[in-house]
Amino acid sequence: MAAVDALEARAAFDLPPDYREFLLLSDGMDDFYFFSLRLLSTQDWPESPTISRALGIREGYYEDALFYELGIANALEDLFPIAGGDGSDAIFLANPTGRIAPGPIIWLGHSDVSCFRSVADLFDREADRGAYLNAGKMLPFPSE
Repeated sequence: MAAVDALEARAAFDLPPDYREFLLLSDGMDDFYFFSLRLLSTQDWPESPTISRALGIREGYYEDALFYELGIANALEDLFPIAGGDGSDAIFLANPTGRIAPGPIIWLGHSDVSCFRSVADLFDREADRGAYLNAGKMLPFPSE
């Protein structure tokens, strides 16, 4: 628990409850999304190649004005990387401050953007994408 508490102190806000629970149970996961992303662990912070890459991707989307185009008014520090990888420019970001709707988890993959209600929804989607979509669980990303 100390490692998760330290990560929250570093982030300066509480992590989404189910991500916190995941870290307490597993503390990261390799080969998550399309087998190219890693669900980040407490061990990735503050410095590791994986977190450096994830932070660089987050910064790149910000500099490319994707955040502005999508209406994401958050400061970069408010969007906390929870998954990233060396072979992809995709990233999952936690939005624990709740400053944008509709969900606390944001997926960015170039122009592909999705929101999720929870980390559990990420697992549901990855377990069976068709069933997830057919169940109407996908949250539309708000657009201006």
